[in-house]
Amino acid sequence: MIHQCEQGCQEIVIRQGSRHAFAETGNRCGHNPVSPCLDPLKPVPRNLPPVIVQVCDRFQKYYDTPQMLPLLNAANGSLRRQRSERREAVVVIFLQLMKYYNLLTGRSEIPTQNGHLGLTVAWIAEQAGLGIKRTYRAMKDLQLAGIIKVKPRTKLTEQGYRGVVAIKMVTDSIFRSFGLLDELKRQVRYKEKELAMKTQRIIDDANPTAAEHARLLESLRRKVTPKVAREHAENLRQEWLDDQKRQIQLRCLELRQQQPDLPLAEVRRQAAMQLAREALQ
Repeated sequence: MIHQCEQGCQEIVIRQGSRHAFAETGNRCGHNPVSPCLDPLKPVPRNLPPVIVQVCDRFQKYYDTPQMLPLLNAANGSLRRQRSERREAVVVIFLQLMKYYNLLTGRSEIPTQNGHLGLTVAWIAEQAGLGIKRTYRAMKDLQLAGIIKVKPRTKLTEQGYRGVVAIKMVTDSIFRSFGLLDELKRQVRYKEKELAMKTQRIIDDANPTAAEHARLLESLRRKVTPKVAREHAENLRQEWLDDQKRQIQLRCLELRQQQPDLPLAEVRRQAAMQLAREALQ
């Protein structure tokens, strides 16, 4: 059932008791300032990535403390605090977008076998249990605050360019505001690694012979690399010792010519000392 209040906002009452009775609150769009509904019709699942659950839990506190997000509180262009029914709609719509937040793309979308489906505003409004106008207004406030971005898209048809579902993106600014940006980056890296491993398993299953060959080469490389590295280091060390021996022999020959009466041991000692002093200079 669709109701329309004096301000022209429509409200879809889908569940019995999901929005409070008009007679009790005096608000035709079903909002009760004392007992607001801060969840979509289906609340955010608790099995989502932890950073998503955390940002949703903290965002719900915006209803009681709008000063925690000053840009969002000022989105209505007034110095006064944002109205309670507007804050309620903003919280519900944000949580509805976060339910379908993709960590890898930063978009709110539904995964399918053929890619991802964008979310229409009508569908978001229906799932959130709000009217279409309240949903548009809430999304506009989130855009003005820099919390979400909406990118229109078109496609070429026989009749010309037609609009398609716009991309809804949740920016990093909300995670930064709640001190969760580092945790977001960490979980994104984990998801990327998980996706890479899943893709590799699919490739291995498609061509098991090549996969087995690649694993064999990798195991051989791990075994051979340390041995080769040790041999290379030993060769370098031996070359350095040989070079030092040649330099001592040449210096001994020079000292022998200059002082033929010096004992051989003294000649070697002086040659070594001279080369050491030159190395330190």
